[in-house]
Amino acid sequence: MHSSLCTRCKGPRKLCGRPTCPILERIRANLKLINQLSKKEFYVATPPSALVGERNYPFVKVGVNVTDDLENATFYDSPKEWWGKLSLEDIIRLRSKLIFSSIVSNVKRPRLLEEMFCAAASIREVSAEVVYKKPPKPSLYFDTYIAPRGPSGEVEKFRLVDNPSLPKYVERILYDPYIKAGNAMMELYARGNDVYYLVRLLSTGLLGRKIERKLVPTRWAITAVDKTLSDIFLKKVTSYPAINDILAFSSRYLGNRYLLLMFPGPWSFEMIEIWHPRSVWVKTDFPEIFNLYEYWDGKLRGEIDGGYYAIRLPVLEWLLRNKRQATVIAIREITRDYYAPVGSWQIRESIRAALSSKPVKVSSIHEIINILKKFLLIDFRIIVNRSKILDNMLRQKSIIDFLVT
Repeated sequence: MHSSLCTRCKGPRKLCGRPTCPILERIRANLKLINQLSKKEFYVATPPSALVGERNYPFVKVGVNVTDDLENATFYDSPKEWWGKLSLEDIIRLRSKLIFSSIVSNVKRPRLLEEMFCAAASIREVSAEVVYKKPPKPSLYFDTYIAPRGPSGEVEKFRLVDNPSLPKYVERILYDPYIKAGNAMMELYARGNDVYYLVRLLSTGLLGRKIERKLVPTRWAITAVDKTLSDIFLKKVTSYPAINDILAFSSRYLGNRYLLLMFPGPWSFEMIEIWHPRSVWVKTDFPEIFNLYEYWDGKLRGEIDGGYYAIRLPVLEWLLRNKRQATVIAIREITRDYYAPVGSWQIRESIRAALSSKPVKVSSIHEIINILKKFLLIDFRIIVNRSKILDNMLRQKSIIDFLVT
Protein backbone atom coordinates (compact mmCIF):
# COMPACT_ATOMS: atom_id res chain seq x y z
CA MET A 1 0.00 0.00 0.00
CA HIS A 2 1.34 3.45 -0.87
CA SER A 3 2.25 5.38 2.27
CA SER A 4 0.61 8.58 0.99
CA LEU A 5 -2.74 6.90 1.64
CA CYS A 6 -1.73 6.38 5.27
CA THR A 7 -0.62 10.00 5.75
CA ARG A 8 -3.95 11.24 4.39
CA CYS A 9 -5.99 8.76 6.39
CA LYS A 10 -4.05 8.62 9.70
CA GLY A 11 -6.11 5.62 10.75
CA PRO A 12 -9.72 6.65 11.44
CA ARG A 13 -10.89 7.20 7.86
CA LYS A 14 -10.01 3.61 6.86
CA LEU A 15 -9.19 4.66 3.30
CA CYS A 16 -7.47 1.31 2.71
CA GLY A 17 -10.81 -0.46 3.14
CA ARG A 18 -9.73 -2.51 6.14
CA PRO A 19 -11.98 -2.63 9.24
CA THR A 20 -9.12 -1.54 11.52
CA CYS A 21 -5.86 0.31 10.94
CA PRO A 22 -2.94 -2.18 10.90
CA ILE A 23 -0.49 0.51 11.99
CA LEU A 24 -2.52 1.42 15.08
CA GLU A 25 -3.04 -2.26 15.84
CA ARG A 26 0.72 -2.80 15.71
CA ILE A 27 1.33 0.15 18.05
CA ARG A 28 -1.17 -1.27 20.55
CA ALA A 29 0.46 -4.69 20.42
CA ASN A 30 3.93 -3.24 21.04
CA LEU A 31 2.97 -1.19 24.09
CA LYS A 32 2.51 -3.21 27.30
CA LEU A 33 1.25 -0.54 29.69
CA ILE A 34 -2.20 -1.82 30.65
CA ASN A 35 -3.01 -3.12 34.11
CA GLN A 36 -5.05 -6.31 34.17
CA LEU A 37 -8.52 -5.58 35.57
CA SER A 38 -10.63 -8.22 37.26
CA LYS A 39 -13.35 -6.38 39.20
CA LYS A 40 -16.57 -4.73 38.02
CA GLU A 41 -17.08 -2.04 40.70
CA PHE A 42 -14.85 1.02 41.08
CA TYR A 43 -14.72 4.21 43.11
CA VAL A 44 -13.30 6.68 40.60
CA ALA A 45 -13.09 10.28 39.39
CA THR A 46 -13.41 11.81 35.93
CA PRO A 47 -11.05 14.76 35.10
CA PRO A 48 -13.80 15.32 33.64
CA SER A 49 -13.30 13.64 30.30
CA ALA A 50 -16.03 12.57 27.87
CA LEU A 51 -15.85 10.67 24.61
CA VAL A 52 -18.24 9.83 21.79
CA GLY A 53 -17.18 7.23 19.24
CA GLU A 54 -18.07 7.14 15.56
CA ARG A 55 -18.06 3.44 14.81
CA ASN A 56 -21.51 2.11 13.82
CA TYR A 57 -22.84 5.68 13.57
CA PRO A 58 -25.63 6.65 14.36
CA PHE A 59 -25.44 4.04 17.15
CA VAL A 60 -22.26 4.98 18.98
CA LYS A 61 -20.46 4.47 22.26
CA VAL A 62 -20.73 7.47 24.57
CA GLY A 63 -19.39 7.90 28.07
CA VAL A 64 -16.74 9.33 30.34
CA ASN A 65 -13.12 8.44 31.06
CA VAL A 66 -12.43 7.72 34.72
CA THR A 67 -9.42 6.96 36.93
CA ASP A 68 -8.94 5.59 40.43
CA ASP A 69 -6.25 8.22 41.02
CA LEU A 70 -8.69 10.51 42.82
CA GLU A 71 -6.15 13.11 43.98
CA ASN A 72 -4.72 13.80 40.53
CA ALA A 73 -7.73 13.13 38.30
CA THR A 74 -7.69 16.56 36.62
CA PHE A 75 -4.17 16.01 35.26
CA TYR A 76 -5.32 13.00 33.23
CA ASP A 77 -7.10 15.26 30.73
CA SER A 78 -5.12 18.53 30.84
CA PRO A 79 -3.31 19.03 27.52
CA LYS A 80 -2.21 22.55 28.44
CA GLU A 81 -0.39 21.18 31.47
CA TRP A 82 1.17 18.31 29.54
CA TRP A 83 2.85 20.37 26.84
CA GLY A 84 6.62 20.55 27.19
CA LYS A 85 6.58 18.49 30.40
CA LEU A 86 5.49 14.98 29.46
CA SER A 87 7.26 12.67 27.03
CA LEU A 88 5.42 10.47 24.56
CA GLU A 89 5.85 7.55 26.95
CA ASP A 90 4.54 9.63 29.88
CA ILE A 91 1.39 10.59 27.97
CA ILE A 92 0.68 7.01 26.88
CA ARG A 93 1.29 5.72 30.41
CA LEU A 94 -0.94 8.41 31.92
CA ARG A 95 -3.81 7.87 29.51
CA SER A 96 -3.59 4.08 29.73
CA LYS A 97 -4.82 4.36 33.32
CA LEU A 98 -8.15 5.86 32.23
CA ILE A 99 -11.15 3.56 31.83
CA PHE A 100 -13.64 4.54 29.13
CA SER A 101 -16.99 3.92 30.84
CA SER A 102 -19.66 3.85 28.16
CA ILE A 103 -23.09 2.92 26.95
CA VAL A 104 -24.41 2.62 23.37
CA SER A 105 -26.80 5.32 22.19
CA ASN A 106 -28.48 6.65 19.08
CA VAL A 107 -26.97 10.08 18.37
CA LYS A 108 -30.39 11.64 17.75
CA ARG A 109 -31.93 10.18 20.89
CA PRO A 110 -29.10 10.35 23.44
CA ARG A 111 -29.40 7.76 26.15
CA LEU A 112 -26.62 9.32 28.19
CA LEU A 113 -27.29 8.59 31.85
CA GLU A 114 -28.28 11.75 33.69
CA GLU A 115 -25.34 11.62 36.09
CA MET A 116 -22.89 10.99 33.26
CA PHE A 117 -24.43 14.04 31.55
CA CYS A 118 -23.69 16.12 34.68
CA ALA A 119 -20.13 14.80 34.91
CA ALA A 120 -19.44 15.68 31.26
CA ALA A 121 -20.64 19.27 31.80
CA SER A 122 -18.64 19.88 34.98
CA ILE A 123 -15.66 22.26 34.84
CA ARG A 124 -13.87 20.36 37.63
CA GLU A 125 -13.20 16.72 38.48
CA VAL A 126 -16.12 14.66 39.79
CA SER A 127 -16.02 11.48 41.90
CA ALA A 128 -18.35 8.59 41.10
CA GLU A 129 -19.14 4.95 41.71
CA VAL A 130 -19.20 2.83 38.58
CA VAL A 131 -20.50 -0.69 38.10
CA TYR A 132 -19.64 -2.41 34.81
CA LYS A 133 -21.50 -5.30 33.21
CA LYS A 134 -18.14 -7.06 32.84
CA PRO A 135 -14.64 -6.18 34.05
CA PRO A 136 -13.19 -3.45 31.75
CA LYS A 137 -11.34 -4.89 28.80
CA PRO A 138 -7.59 -4.08 28.80
CA SER A 139 -6.45 -2.34 25.63
CA LEU A 140 -4.89 0.85 24.25
CA TYR A 141 -6.68 3.05 21.73
CA PHE A 142 -4.93 5.63 19.53
CA ASP A 143 -6.26 8.34 17.25
CA THR A 144 -4.68 11.29 15.49
CA TYR A 145 -7.18 13.76 16.98
CA ILE A 146 -8.06 12.27 20.39
CA ALA A 147 -5.63 11.63 23.25
CA PRO A 148 -4.94 7.91 23.84
CA ARG A 149 -7.32 5.99 26.06
CA GLY A 150 -7.00 2.77 27.98
CA PRO A 151 -9.40 -0.01 28.99
CA SER A 152 -13.11 0.22 28.25
CA GLY A 153 -16.18 -1.18 29.93
CA GLU A 154 -19.94 -1.07 29.41
CA VAL A 155 -21.63 0.74 32.29
CA GLU A 156 -24.41 -0.89 34.27
CA LYS A 157 -24.60 1.80 36.96
CA PHE A 158 -23.02 5.23 37.26
CA ARG A 159 -23.59 7.28 40.44
CA LEU A 160 -22.00 10.63 41.21
CA VAL A 161 -20.51 11.02 44.68
CA ASP A 162 -19.66 14.73 44.31
CA ASN A 163 -21.75 17.57 42.99
CA PRO A 164 -20.54 18.66 39.53
CA SER A 165 -19.25 22.23 39.24
CA LEU A 166 -21.39 24.15 36.77
CA PRO A 167 -21.26 27.98 36.72
CA LYS A 168 -24.56 29.81 36.37
CA TYR A 169 -23.71 31.18 32.93
CA VAL A 170 -22.95 27.65 31.70
CA GLU A 171 -26.28 26.39 33.04
CA ARG A 172 -28.05 29.25 31.28
CA ILE A 173 -26.43 28.37 27.95
CA LEU A 174 -27.01 24.62 28.28
CA TYR A 175 -30.68 25.06 29.14
CA ASP A 176 -31.35 27.73 26.51
CA PRO A 177 -33.43 25.93 23.84
CA TYR A 178 -32.82 28.58 21.16
CA ILE A 179 -29.12 29.49 21.27
CA LYS A 180 -27.16 28.25 18.26
CA ALA A 181 -24.07 26.11 18.83
CA GLY A 182 -21.68 28.67 17.32
CA ASN A 183 -23.04 31.48 19.50
CA ALA A 184 -22.84 29.24 22.58
CA MET A 185 -19.23 28.34 21.79
CA MET A 186 -18.26 31.97 21.35
CA GLU A 187 -19.85 33.05 24.63
CA LEU A 188 -18.22 30.21 26.55
CA TYR A 189 -14.85 30.93 24.92
CA ALA A 190 -15.14 34.65 25.72
CA ARG A 191 -15.64 33.72 29.37
CA GLY A 192 -12.33 31.85 29.46
CA ASN A 193 -13.39 28.29 28.61
CA ASP A 194 -10.90 26.64 26.27
CA VAL A 195 -11.41 24.44 23.22
CA TYR A 196 -11.28 21.21 25.23
CA TYR A 197 -14.34 22.10 27.32
CA LEU A 198 -16.30 23.22 24.27
CA VAL A 199 -15.48 19.96 22.50
CA ARG A 200 -16.79 18.00 25.47
CA LEU A 201 -20.08 19.91 25.51
CA LEU A 202 -20.61 19.73 21.73
CA SER A 203 -19.68 16.06 21.58
CA THR A 204 -22.13 15.04 24.30
CA GLY A 205 -24.99 16.90 22.64
CA LEU A 206 -25.22 19.79 25.09
CA LEU A 207 -24.83 22.71 22.68
CA GLY A 208 -27.10 24.15 20.02
CA ARG A 209 -30.83 24.65 19.60
CA LYS A 210 -32.74 22.02 21.53
CA ILE A 211 -34.49 20.55 18.49
CA GLU A 212 -31.11 20.12 16.72
CA ARG A 213 -29.01 18.71 19.55
CA LYS A 214 -27.44 15.29 19.12
CA LEU A 215 -24.30 13.42 20.03
CA VAL A 216 -21.30 14.32 17.88
CA PRO A 217 -18.36 11.91 17.57
CA THR A 218 -15.49 13.51 19.44
CA ARG A 219 -13.16 13.51 16.43
CA TRP A 220 -15.73 15.49 14.46
CA ALA A 221 -16.42 17.81 17.40
CA ILE A 222 -12.73 18.73 17.75
CA THR A 223 -12.52 19.91 14.15
CA ALA A 224 -15.95 21.58 14.37
CA VAL A 225 -14.94 23.67 17.40
CA ASP A 226 -11.57 24.67 15.90
CA LYS A 227 -13.21 25.64 12.62
CA THR A 228 -16.23 27.42 14.12
CA LEU A 229 -14.16 29.61 16.45
CA SER A 230 -11.49 30.38 13.87
CA ASP A 231 -14.12 31.31 11.25
CA ILE A 232 -15.60 33.80 13.74
CA PHE A 233 -12.15 35.22 14.50
CA LEU A 234 -11.32 35.48 10.80
CA LYS A 235 -14.21 37.87 10.19
CA LYS A 236 -12.63 40.29 12.67
CA VAL A 237 -9.01 39.68 11.68
CA THR A 238 -9.60 40.56 8.02
CA SER A 239 -10.69 44.06 9.09
CA TYR A 240 -7.35 44.77 10.78
CA PRO A 241 -4.20 46.23 9.15
CA ALA A 242 -1.45 43.83 8.13
CA ILE A 243 1.62 43.16 10.26
CA ASN A 244 4.62 45.36 9.48
CA ASP A 245 7.41 42.77 9.47
CA ILE A 246 8.10 39.26 8.29
CA LEU A 247 7.99 37.12 11.45
CA ALA A 248 9.17 33.57 12.15
CA PHE A 249 8.04 31.46 15.13
CA SER A 250 9.04 27.91 16.00
CA SER A 251 8.55 25.12 18.55
CA ARG A 252 9.38 21.44 18.95
CA TYR A 253 7.63 18.71 20.92
CA LEU A 254 7.24 14.91 20.84
CA GLY A 255 9.18 14.53 17.60
CA ASN A 256 7.09 17.26 15.91
CA ARG A 257 8.77 20.43 14.63
CA TYR A 258 6.74 23.55 13.85
CA LEU A 259 7.74 26.65 11.89
CA LEU A 260 5.36 29.58 11.38
CA LEU A 261 6.13 32.27 8.82
CA MET A 262 4.02 35.44 8.80
CA PHE A 263 4.24 37.98 6.00
CA PRO A 264 2.71 41.47 5.68
CA GLY A 265 -0.35 41.19 3.49
CA PRO A 266 -3.99 40.10 3.40
CA TRP A 267 -5.09 36.93 5.16
CA SER A 268 -3.96 33.72 3.52
CA PHE A 269 -3.06 30.52 5.29
CA GLU A 270 -1.23 27.37 4.26
CA MET A 271 -0.29 24.25 6.18
CA ILE A 272 2.52 22.05 4.89
CA GLU A 273 3.02 18.67 6.57
CA ILE A 274 6.19 16.65 6.10
CA TRP A 275 6.05 13.05 7.35
CA HIS A 276 9.59 11.74 7.57
CA PRO A 277 10.60 8.24 6.49
CA ARG A 278 9.84 5.60 9.16
CA SER A 279 7.59 7.98 11.09
CA VAL A 280 4.25 6.66 12.34
CA TRP A 281 2.40 6.71 8.99
CA VAL A 282 5.34 6.34 6.58
CA LYS A 283 7.00 2.95 6.22
CA THR A 284 9.11 3.81 3.17
CA ASP A 285 12.48 5.51 2.84
CA PHE A 286 10.96 8.66 1.33
CA PRO A 287 9.10 11.51 3.06
CA GLU A 288 5.43 12.16 2.38
CA ILE A 289 4.49 15.83 1.93
CA PHE A 290 1.12 17.46 1.43
CA ASN A 291 -0.35 20.90 1.87
CA LEU A 292 -3.70 22.60 2.34
CA TYR A 293 -4.34 26.31 1.91
CA GLU A 294 -6.86 29.14 1.74
CA TYR A 295 -6.80 32.73 0.52
CA TRP A 296 -8.57 35.86 1.77
CA ASP A 297 -11.99 34.21 1.43
CA GLY A 298 -11.23 31.61 4.10
CA LYS A 299 -12.24 28.74 1.79
CA LEU A 300 -10.13 25.61 2.22
CA ARG A 301 -8.51 24.20 -0.91
CA GLY A 302 -8.32 20.46 -0.30
CA GLU A 303 -9.91 17.88 2.00
CA ILE A 304 -10.92 18.92 5.51
CA ASP A 305 -8.14 18.01 7.93
CA GLY A 306 -8.29 18.31 11.72
CA GLY A 307 -4.60 19.19 11.97
CA TYR A 308 -5.12 22.13 9.62
CA TYR A 309 -7.75 23.68 11.88
CA ALA A 310 -5.77 22.84 15.02
CA ILE A 311 -3.06 25.18 13.64
CA ARG A 312 -5.41 27.76 12.12
CA LEU A 313 -7.20 28.47 15.42
CA PRO A 314 -4.17 29.52 17.54
CA VAL A 315 -2.78 31.53 14.60
CA LEU A 316 -6.03 33.49 14.41
CA GLU A 317 -6.12 33.81 18.21
CA TRP A 318 -2.70 35.51 18.04
CA LEU A 319 -3.70 37.82 15.18
CA LEU A 320 -6.93 38.74 16.97
CA ARG A 321 -5.05 39.63 20.17
CA ASN A 322 -2.62 41.77 18.21
CA LYS A 323 -5.33 43.29 15.99
CA ARG A 324 -3.45 42.42 12.80
CA GLN A 325 -3.83 40.20 9.77
CA ALA A 326 -1.11 38.39 7.84
CA THR A 327 -0.25 35.89 5.16
CA VAL A 328 0.76 32.75 7.07
CA ILE A 329 2.65 29.58 6.19
CA ALA A 330 2.70 26.85 8.84
CA ILE A 331 5.17 24.00 8.41
CA ARG A 332 4.97 20.81 10.46
CA GLU A 333 7.69 18.18 10.28
CA ILE A 334 6.90 14.81 11.84
CA THR A 335 10.00 12.76 12.63
CA ARG A 336 10.41 9.09 13.45
CA ASP A 337 10.48 10.02 17.16
CA TYR A 338 6.71 10.53 16.92
CA TYR A 339 6.04 6.80 16.88
CA ALA A 340 2.44 6.87 18.20
CA PRO A 341 -0.29 9.50 17.64
CA VAL A 342 -1.44 11.23 20.84
CA GLY A 343 -4.04 13.64 19.48
CA SER A 344 -4.39 17.03 17.83
CA TRP A 345 -3.97 18.79 21.18
CA GLN A 346 -0.19 18.60 20.76
CA ILE A 347 -0.50 20.45 17.42
CA ARG A 348 -2.67 23.18 18.92
CA GLU A 349 -0.53 23.61 22.05
CA SER A 350 2.73 23.53 20.08
CA ILE A 351 1.51 26.39 17.90
CA ARG A 352 0.37 28.33 20.97
CA ALA A 353 3.79 27.78 22.53
CA ALA A 354 5.53 28.99 19.38
CA LEU A 355 3.38 32.12 19.25
CA SER A 356 4.02 32.87 22.92
CA SER A 357 7.75 33.13 22.25
CA LYS A 358 9.58 36.12 20.80
CA PRO A 359 9.54 35.95 17.00
CA VAL A 360 12.51 36.33 14.73
CA LYS A 361 12.07 39.44 12.57
CA VAL A 362 13.11 38.92 8.98
CA SER A 363 14.10 41.74 6.66
CA SER A 364 13.71 39.98 3.31
CA ILE A 365 12.57 36.86 1.52
CA HIS A 366 16.26 35.89 1.28
CA GLU A 367 16.43 35.55 5.05
CA ILE A 368 13.31 33.39 4.98
CA ILE A 369 15.18 31.00 2.72
CA ASN A 370 18.03 30.90 5.26
CA ILE A 371 15.56 30.15 8.07
CA LEU A 372 14.10 27.30 6.03
CA LYS A 373 17.59 25.94 5.44
CA LYS A 374 18.46 25.99 9.13
CA PHE A 375 15.18 24.73 10.56
CA LEU A 376 14.05 22.06 8.13
CA LEU A 377 15.43 18.54 8.23
CA ILE A 378 14.54 18.05 4.57
CA ASP A 379 15.81 20.04 1.57
CA PHE A 380 14.20 23.50 1.77
CA ARG A 381 13.73 23.53 -2.01
CA ILE A 382 10.97 20.94 -1.58
CA ILE A 383 8.96 23.43 0.49
CA VAL A 384 9.60 26.30 -1.89
CA ASN A 385 8.40 24.19 -4.79
CA ARG A 386 5.33 22.81 -2.98
CA SER A 387 4.07 25.95 -1.24
CA LYS A 388 1.22 27.70 -3.05
CA ILE A 389 1.61 30.91 -1.06
CA LEU A 390 5.38 31.13 -1.51
CA ASP A 391 4.86 30.49 -5.20
CA ASN A 392 2.45 33.44 -5.36
CA MET A 393 4.92 35.72 -3.57
CA LEU A 394 7.86 34.65 -5.70
CA ARG A 395 6.02 34.53 -9.01
CA GLN A 396 7.13 37.97 -10.14
CA LYS A 397 10.77 36.95 -9.77
CA SER A 398 12.67 33.85 -10.75
CA ILE A 399 12.72 31.32 -7.91
CA ILE A 400 16.34 30.62 -8.88
CA ASP A 401 17.19 34.07 -7.49
CA PHE A 402 16.27 32.85 -4.02
CA LEU A 403 17.89 29.43 -4.14
CA VAL A 404 21.50 30.56 -4.26
CA THR A 405 23.42 28.65 -1.59
